[in-house]
Amino acid sequence: DYTVTLRTETPSQCASDTTKRIYVPPAPTIDLPERIDIISGAGITLPAIYSGNIIDYKWTPNFRLDCADCPNPYANPIKTQKYNIVVTDRYTCVARDEVTVFVICGDKNLFLPNTFSPNNDGTNDRFYPRGTGLFQIKSLRIFNRWGEMVYEQRNFNANSASLGWDGNHKGQRAPQDTYVYSIEVVCENSEVSTFKGNVTLVR
Repeated sequence: DYTVTLRTETPSQCASDTTKRIYVPPAPTIDLPERIDIISGAGITLPAIYSGNIIDYKWTPNFRLDCADCPNPYANPIKTQKYNIVVTDRYTCVARDEVTVFVICGDKNLFLPNTFSPNNDGTNDRFYPRGTGLFQIKSLRIFNRWGEMVYEQRNFNANSASLGWDGNHKGQRAPQDTYVYSIEVVCENSEVSTFKGNVTLVR
C-alpha cells in the first residue's frame, strides 16, 4: 500500500492536506519450467503455477492442447513444440511465460521380447515389435550366430503379430538358439532410431 498526500494552498496561504491510501496489487506471476521432455506418443499436463487474482488464461498455439483458456492444459504434441501462456488478473495486469515440450523417441517407445516359442499354441508364437508413438517399423532383420540373415521385414506397422518372425527360415524350422536382431523404427515425431539386441527361440 502507498500513502499519498495532496496539499492545496490558497493565495492567502490557507492550506489543506488530504491523505489517501492507495492499494497497488502485486503483478501476477507464472512459474513454468523452460523445458519438459516426453516420449513420443505420450502427453503431459503443463505444470504452470500462478500467483495473483488471475481471471484469463491464453495458451498459444493451441495445437494438441485439450484447452487453451485453462490454467493447466494437457499437451500431447507429435513433435517438439513451444507453448506460450499469457494471463491477465482482475486488475488487467499481464504476465507471460513459455515452455518447450521436447518429444523424444527412444527405447521406452519400443518393446521386443527376449524369448519366443513358435509352437502354434497361440501364445508368443511370433517375434514382433510392440510399442507406442511409433509411426512405422522401417526394417527388422534377424541373424543367426554365424551372421546369416534368417528374417527381414520392411516398412510395416508395429504391434502387427502377423508380420513378425514365425521361427522359420527358408521353409524350415529354425533351430532353438539365440539370435541377434537389428530394428530401425520411425517415431511419430519423424525421428529414426536403431536398436539391437538378442532373442532366444525356444522349441
